[in-house]
Amino acid sequence: MLTPESVQPEESRAAVAVVRPDPSLDLPGLVARFLLTCGSAATRHTYRSVLRDFAPSYEALSHEHAAASRLVLASELYTADLRRRLAARAEREATVKRKLSALSSFLSFCVDQGFLVRNPLARVKRPTVRPDTSADRALTLAERDRLLAQARLEREDAATGTRAAQNRAWKIDLAVRLCLSCGCRVGELLRLRPCDIEMLDETKARLVFLAKGGERHAPPVRRALAAELQAFAAANNGAEAPSLSLFAGHAQPKTAEESLNATLTALAERAAINKRVTIHTLRATCATLLHDAGTPVGHIQRLLGHKHITTTISYIRSNDSDILVSL
Repeated sequence: MLTPESVQPEESRAAVAVVRPDPSLDLPGLVARFLLTCGSAATRHTYRSVLRDFAPSYEALSHEHAAASRLVLASELYTADLRRRLAARAEREATVKRKLSALSSFLSFCVDQGFLVRNPLARVKRPTVRPDTSADRALTLAERDRLLAQARLEREDAATGTRAAQNRAWKIDLAVRLCLSCGCRVGELLRLRPCDIEMLDETKARLVFLAKGGERHAPPVRRALAAELQAFAAANNGAEAPSLSLFAGHAQPKTAEESLNATLTALAERAAINKRVTIHTLRATCATLLHDAGTPVGHIQRLLGHKHITTTISYIRSNDSDILVSL
């Protein structure tokens, strides 16, 4: 079994083929530079978490190894540890796959920076993530209508309460309507600022996001909804309104996401929806109901900002044969 104690300096010969010895390699500095290349705060948070989990594997190795060799050997140790966690059911397949992919992205960055000749995880097989065989994550049309009605009802009920209660109900009502109308990503919703809203004409507006990979994503929304988003920001954020996130405020993205998802699930329960409802559920619901209404998959792909149409198809919880007919 591969352990930090079992790795001897002479055994680092296997790593020589993939490293360029550089005693100046500074792992924290390299990680910091890598995180600057990430397109969104949510992605940076994920990668930072995985690399923090990886760091003990690197630090456990003897400093007799060259720094780059330690990086390669540590990736092998970390991979072995992840597989042990998976076998012991301490980690899910999706979690292990995500961590390996994040570490592989970092190692590819090390290749680009000239510290490694090739990525040692490039050919490491990722766990197969079993498809979700539970009830469809996307809401049905009836469930969507009940969720919207519940959010509207609770906002009306909060009108006689405290300002804080009014703002909470207003925020969740806006989040539900926005996600169902344009299928925005979690990160996009939490980064949305009033200055990202562009009014186009008397009926239409659009939200301008910096999406995955640094690409521009500008889904359309109704002007009335866009104006209400601006009004919400002005009422809650004051002078900071133009540049402060509407739905996260000053909170960390992960904290804001968990809070919003918990609120959505509780709202769904009160609407008699027997599903865990999250921001991502609303995104899948937007795609599915548009498809069910006859919208071409290519149009849905552009709305959701997917690079590949197969990704869009995976979001649609309808009969596969129906999807293929519509392509």
